[in-house]
Order: sequence, then C-alpha cells, then structure tokens
Amino acid sequence: MSSVIQKDITNELRVAHSAYDSGEMAGWGTQISSTTEILYVPLRAADTTFAILALRPRDLGRFLLREPLALLDSLAKQLALALEVECMSVDARTAKSQTGI
Repeated sequence: MSSVIQKDITNELRVAHSAYDSGEMAGWGTQISSTTEILYVPLRAADTTFAILALRPRDLGRFLLREPLALLDSLAKQLALALEVECMSVDARTAKSQTGI
C-alpha cells in the first residue's frame, strides 16, 4: 500500500513542479496532467513564480471549468503581486538596516 501512496505523491509533486516551472496551471481541469484531482495554480508576478496554490474541489461534478479557472487566474495574479510587494518591502527594510539609515 505504501508504494501506491508514494507513487501518487510523486506524481502530484511532478505536476506541481510542472506548474511552478512553466508558470501555467496544471492538473485537474487543464490540458497538463488533467487526470489528477488537484489543480495547481502558480502565483506568478513578472518573471517570478512565488508559490503554487494547490486546490482540490470537494465535488468535481459541480465545479464548472471556464469561469472558475479565469477567476482563479485573476486571484493568483493578485496574490502574486501582493507577495512581490511584500518581498520588495522586506528587501528595502533589510537594506536600510544594513546601511544604518
């Protein structure tokens, strides 16, 4: 049984890495690895992927694809922009503390 679980985890990690590397959604409801039940949404701003949002719909039959994917894409972009601003803020505070200003 553990080999089945390990195989599933390995596959899910592969799909998540694919979404991270490509900056494109992957997994359930997409053209990339659509057989998995998890949708991986990259949080990407400019040329940087900050994280992957992994979503598993409770009821796959009720989840309509077109509109929710567009909404998720918009949400992911907003989250990525917020992360980018936070990273720039941390960098600025770090630089300020290192220069003693």
